[in-house]
Amino acid sequence: MIRPVLDQKPIGTSHDWQLSRIQVAKAPLESIIVPDEWENPLIKKVALKDQGFRGTCTGFATASAYDLLHLMLCPDDMPTAEEMAKFKMDVTEPTGTIHDILFDDSASNQWFYTIGREEGNITYPSGGDIKFCARAWNKRGMILERDWFTDKTGRFVIVNNPNPELEQTFAPLHKCTGWAMIGNGAIGGNMTEDDIKRAIFTKGFAILAIPVCKSFTQMEGGDGWFEQVDENDGFHAILAYGYSSRGIKLFHSWGKYCNPYGGMTWQYFHALIDQIVGLVIIDDADVKIGREIYTSLTITTNVPAMISVNGVNIGPAPQTIALEKGQKYTISARADGFYVVSTTADENVKTLVLTLEALPAPRPKSWWALIIEFIARLFQRG
Repeated sequence: MIRPVLDQKPIGTSHDWQLSRIQVAKAPLESIIVPDEWENPLIKKVALKDQGFRGTCTGFATASAYDLLHLMLCPDDMPTAEEMAKFKMDVTEPTGTIHDILFDDSASNQWFYTIGREEGNITYPSGGDIKFCARAWNKRGMILERDWFTDKTGRFVIVNNPNPELEQTFAPLHKCTGWAMIGNGAIGGNMTEDDIKRAIFTKGFAILAIPVCKSFTQMEGGDGWFEQVDENDGFHAILAYGYSSRGIKLFHSWGKYCNPYGGMTWQYFHALIDQIVGLVIIDDADVKIGREIYTSLTITTNVPAMISVNGVNIGPAPQTIALEKGQKYTISARADGFYVVSTTADENVKTLVLTLEALPAPRPKSWWALIIEFIARLFQRG
């Protein structure tokens, strides 16, 4: 069996709303009673996922999140036995397209993957970023898998583009209210075990981006649990739907590769915590609190540049970030061949255009300097 396709490492660090900051505004975190073990029972009502031969895991994780949230909000809309019986994997069309037939209300994996890449201005050939998928879901909504199915070969995706009318009529009716990062959203061990448990229990699930070690090839045909920590082999977006004494429970998008209801052990989580990023979808009440705590700042530059906030890279321009009210931030832009430009911003700044100036061209070396360098190289060889 061909191994699952993994993503490259996420670029930059998120600078978005923090779940814990919103929750603490409502009540002390210690007052939130979290059971020792919990899983979302509706996960077994979500259609199985298989990303096939493509690095589209961000779209699959987000679509699975939509499917689970839909069932949480609409308990009378569970897939019927007849609908579930229509589920098929690896359906081949005359064009050569290979895709799965999911449940009637299943979200389009291809939609979330595509609009997430568009939102993040992602141009590399394969892969995405979970925060851009969440942001795109918030801005543009959702369409169904049956209206834009996911070609697992990657060869005929354009042929099956959705009806443009759906993007104007259906999709906007299915937007998420907002999202927030678990911990502080930074790569660097700022998500604790308590953070992830609290996020999953209070919101019903979490979307994670996790490192995958080369040992994951041993998972083929197994129970779907990440256990052994060794050399990194890539990154993967995945839906977390529960936790236990063993670790975090994960819903795979790897088809028949392994048990779809797997997980990662707490040992795996703690060993690789510096590289794990997670977010949750939040409701109207949380969004209202978030807007009281944060403002939004859009940053653009005159040339392609990397943006940093307080010295930490958050990604290439343009960027839209959250600023906590009452705080000051140092915003910088860097690009090869240009002077670094920095400025400060607070809640009163809504847009920021950073203009980078080119460094002067290096002066050509004199003939005397070239002779000295040549003689120095001769002595080094001797």
